[in-house]
Amino acid sequence: MPPEGKKTVCGAKAVMKALLAGRAEKIYLARDASEAVVGPLRRLAEENAIPVDGSHSMRDLGKKASIEIGAAAVALTK
Repeated sequence: MPPEGKKTVCGAKAVMKALLAGRAEKIYLARDASEAVVGPLRRLAEENAIPVDGSHSMRDLGKKASIEIGAAAVALTK
């Protein structure tokens, strides 16, 4: 899970933007999210040697990102 106090972005689009801008330090992908949503994020992260954690649920990621809905993806940013 993202550490407390670290800056995060959540949602597939925001995480993609962070990856493309070179701001992502680590990404978290929900294990229960659609592969169509998280697959491109995983591939881009792996191509750029960004660590990927896929062990949490959408609900867990949403809660940790302080939103009231589930999140398919969360990124720790620089």
